Amino acid sequence: QIITVSDFLATVSSGVNNTAPKINEVVNVSSNATDLDNLAFCFIKTNQTGVFANNTFQLSGTSGFCSDPITISGVRGNVVNFSIEINDSLGGIIYQNSTKITVANTPPSSPTILFPTDLLNTTQQPLSLNVTFERDIDGDAITIYYYINGTLNQTSATNTTFNASDGKYALNVSLYDGTDFSANSTGQFTIDTTPPTITVSEPTANQSV
Repeated sequence: QIITVSDFLATVSSGVNNTAPKINEVVNVSSNATDLDNLAFCFIKTNQTGVFANNTFQLSGTSGFCSDPITISGVRGNVVNFSIEINDSLGGIIYQNSTKITVANTPPSSPTILFPTDLLNTTQQPLSLNVTFERDIDGDAITIYYYINGTLNQTSATNTTFNASDGKYALNVSLYDGTDFSANSTGQFTIDTTPPTITVSEPTANQSV
């Protein structure tokens, strides 16, 4: 009499710790597996370069764990596939799973206000508004938002100028990459184009001293 022994049904769990990573963030891909036929290998694959590349982790015994920290290299909108394959000692594939994630947007970094410097008193009109900022890590075009006293004054892809009457002003600048805004950079300045008035009280006109 021939007795056929059924293969033990493996118990496997897998997952990723970040389903919406940004560029340069690390996604940890991991799996726990149990199989009475003894485990052999765990393959963790990713297609970030356009073709699948995999790391191989040797397993042994009836239970095992594999984990691979993968740094995201694609920019916003790229779709990345993470796949896990586990083989037992008999050469069979006991588990396969794929997880797709879309790389999330990285908001722009805050701009640096070069001019006007904070608390500047100036007669300059129109007043130059000059900022600098890092290139967007996702390669997005940046729009600069200029706010004066809490109200949007203008938007521009470059530095600009501000025309105003004499007074004290609060400047807020933020960057927009088409998806998210940066944190604000702030400063204050005063425009004073009125020359001082000089009054001579002594001596009076035609007074001899």
